[in-house]
Amino acid sequence: NNATLIWNKQVNEKVNFRMTAVQSRYHSNMSNPDSLTAYQLTSSINYQNIKAEADFFPNAKNEFNVGITGIYYRIEPGTLTPTSNASNVNYLKISPDQGIESAVFFNHEWKGNEKFSVVYGLRYSSYSSRGEHYVYTYQPDSPRNEETIIDSTFYNQGEVVKRYSGFEPRLSAKYSLNRNSSIKIGYNRMYQYIQQISNTTAALPTDRWQLSTPYIKPQMADQLSAGYFLNLKNNFYETSFEVYYKDIHHATDYKDGVNLLLNPIPETAILQGKGKAYGMEFHIRKNKGKLTGWTSYTYSQTYLKIDGDYP
Repeated sequence: NNATLIWNKQVNEKVNFRMTAVQSRYHSNMSNPDSLTAYQLTSSINYQNIKAEADFFPNAKNEFNVGITGIYYRIEPGTLTPTSNASNVNYLKISPDQGIESAVFFNHEWKGNEKFSVVYGLRYSSYSSRGEHYVYTYQPDSPRNEETIIDSTFYNQGEVVKRYSGFEPRLSAKYSLNRNSSIKIGYNRMYQYIQQISNTTAALPTDRWQLSTPYIKPQMADQLSAGYFLNLKNNFYETSFEVYYKDIHHATDYKDGVNLLLNPIPETAILQGKGKAYGMEFHIRKNKGKLTGWTSYTYSQTYLKIDGDYP
């Protein structure tokens, strides 16, 4: 379920102000009707976002965009409820995860001339994991599991558990070779404080959404891209060829042989590593005539290396 409210105010010909509010809720329900093991398993993600931004148009060559944003996450990892008096399933509820992400950002588009334009920007994001829940301390130089827990700290509702932050630069440039062709290059960095951890060996919807914690770092990626764009026969056809390369840090995955679905201590079942991805896409579109349409071909490859500190 999703709801969005946007308020836009044009202050004058050169300044525009905008506010956006988003409320989103994702709910998952899985059940088993067998009387001896009858259960219902529910999980949900609540997402609230509010953003204020302003656009400035000082002249025909420059466009500025600045703003702030705040995001609230609440994840209910799972509630297991028996649905039959004969069921041998016990009620279990995993404590919810909460977090707040805030950011300020700046963007500038400069149109140097008819041939060359540049867009660059910077975003600074900060994330804080919030209570209420326990954070466990593990034996040094040992893998994290229930047997190596030596202490715990309880954080009250709304109390900051862990903070992460980082700068996210971006840059793109376009150069027109002539009226019909151009090249584009781009770079951007992104921090992701919520991650989907998928069990690809199971046919059931056993994916789990996980916020960053003291033990699970946010995922960070740097991406480079380049493309060549060509229009033919007075824009009768549009063609493009693009390539990209992405460097990934703190990618997450299950440990072998663990169950994450109803695990109250997710850091004992998750490892993080590094990865890379690259690919290309060819695209052609026919814009005019009795028959119009498009086709494209994409090749992409992703490599992840999840290597724990212990066997």
